[in-house]
Amino acid sequence: MRALITICLVAAVFAADTNKFAVLLQTGTRGNDAVESVYNLLRDLKTENVNVQAAADKKNNTDEEIFSQVIGDLTNVASLNKQQWEALGGVRGDVEAQVRDGYQWLAWAEGRLAEIERRNAQLQDQRCWANGLFVRSLADHADAIGVVTLLTQDVAGFLTNNAGVELVEKAQTIADKLSAYSHLFQQDAIEKFQSLAEVKREGTTGEQVLSILQDLQGELESTLAQLQEQEIHAAFALAKYVSDTNAEVAWLNSEHERRTNLVEKLETQLPAVLAQQAKALKLWKDSLNAVAGATADLEEKREFYASETVRRAEENAIIDVVIQLFKDQVRSLASQTSLKRY
Repeated sequence: MRALITICLVAAVFAADTNKFAVLLQTGTRGNDAVESVYNLLRDLKTENVNVQAAADKKNNTDEEIFSQVIGDLTNVASLNKQQWEALGGVRGDVEAQVRDGYQWLAWAEGRLAEIERRNAQLQDQRCWANGLFVRSLADHADAIGVVTLLTQDVAGFLTNNAGVELVEKAQTIADKLSAYSHLFQQDAIEKFQSLAEVKREGTTGEQVLSILQDLQGELESTLAQLQEQEIHAAFALAKYVSDTNAEVAWLNSEHERRTNLVEKLETQLPAVLAQQAKALKLWKDSLNAVAGATADLEEKREFYASETVRRAEENAIIDVVIQLFKDQVRSLASQTSLKRY
């Protein structure tokens, strides 16, 4: 700005009264000194602009290097802060997933315990009914075996006194007595039992009746043994089920307590994790703002440097024009005053 003002003043003075300037040139040494002073002033103005531009160029290069380093460092910090925020987001996700999985498992365990309790109650009812049925079957078989034993003794006694005699009426009586227990016999035994009802047509010897009774007694005793064996197996199966169920219930209760404590601990930690993530997010945003601020400062300096460079170039161009005009005017006046120096 100072150079421009000086140029304007020189141009104004020079243009205001060329006659006076021509007279000054005629004075010899004083005129030459005045012309030299003007030249020096104009050259100094341009030199100053050149030097200032050189200093500005150097400062611009330094600013570019410094801001490049600063922006790079701030960008690295922002990247690290983003990674920290994302890592804490992963931690948060893990904690929330563990809490969610924990509640799902607790709900399943509670449902499993309720199911076991329901099945145990149902099994207890079924077992009571099965026990009653087993006791009744034992009694029925015992009664049937007792009846068959008595009938066998009766027939044996009758045969002792009446060997080879047909037992038509006695066979019918035996069939009637055994009909109440027909549901206890297997199919082959039932067929033998039914043969007693046919004695009226074919006739039956005492030995045949005795053989049938002995077969029926064997069938009843075999069925009773099977019932007892099945009951023993059922009792062992029940005992194993109860043992396994009790072990499962104990484990479920223990695991339920452990996981409940774990979920409660995780829920206590979650607010701290959320706070850390929020803090990391703020740091990341602050670091991004710092990068943006440094970049804006650099752009501002670049714009100022560019505008000042253009301004000084324009001033130098004006100075060059003024110098050329001044030279041309001096030559013209010098020729008019016979001053041949220029």
